[in-house]
Formats: sequence, C-alpha cells, structure tokens
Amino acid sequence: MHGAKATTAIGCKSDEEILEGMLNVVPSHHFAFGRFMALANALGWVTPRASSDQLAPPITTTVDPLPPREELTPILSNLNRHLAALHTALPTRTAFVIFTGHSDPRRMSLLNAKKNAFESALKSGKTPEQVTALGLSWTMSDARDLEEATELARRGLMFLGIKQ
Repeated sequence: MHGAKATTAIGCKSDEEILEGMLNVVPSHHFAFGRFMALANALGWVTPRASSDQLAPPITTTVDPLPPREELTPILSNLNRHLAALHTALPTRTAFVIFTGHSDPRRMSLLNAKKNAFESALKSGKTPEQVTALGLSWTMSDARDLEEATELARRGLMFLGIKQ
C-alpha cells in the first residue's frame, strides 16, 4: 500500500529488516521512508485487520494498561540502536526526520468499533429496541468521547535534524 508509487518498495516483518532495507536503499535514493513498528506493537497501538470469518470482539471502551517499563526498556534500546545506525549511515547534509505519527489510538479504536457495531445493527434492519437488547448503544456522550479520543490520537512528535 505505502510503496505503490515508490521506486523501490521492500516488504519487512521486523524492525531489523526495516533497518537493513533502509541501509541498503539510502545510498541510491533521494528519499527513503521506513516505519519501525516494534514499539507500537508492544504498546498495543497496532490493530490487526479483522478477517470476514473472524468473530467481532466484545464491545468495550476500556483500554488495557501499558506494558511495564521492564518490557519496554529492551524495545526502546533496540529502537535507539536502529535510529543511531541509520543516522550514522546517512550522507552528510541529509535531512533526518523522525515522526511518531500519532499518540495512543487505542481508545479511539475501541470507540470507533462501538459506533460501527451500533450503526451496523441499525443498518441491518434492527429496531432501536432490538439493538439496545443486544447491548449496543451509541450516545451523544460517546460521540463527544470519540471526538476527544480522535484529537488526542492525532497528536504526534517530530524531530528534524541535518546530518553534519
């Protein structure tokens, strides 16, 4: 998806493969993009795509707690090593941009799932009473919560440097 218009696209399954791919293409490209995912995976920020034969998860808006610091420390250390290795490999006068993309999207995702389940039940022809009997609801308060969670999830950080 992301590489559809790219000159070179490399499919990767791990941060190590992403680093290796970036190190291989940097010398021959004016622009290279890679996305390290181990931290996002550990934080539960990545939602796997649901297949059509998969049962819908129970609707909840409670977010699981983040992993303990002891679990995150090696992941953060690896990310730091990967970024340092990539920076070292860059030619001089190269822009190095690190963008987090977003902050914690889990509450937004849960609220979206709740809204979609409610709307799907109504679109399937069920009456509001039948939908409520299924334990599904969507209120103005939920809509405000979704707006707030979406705004929070959109926030990210960017670090920009020029390789000397």
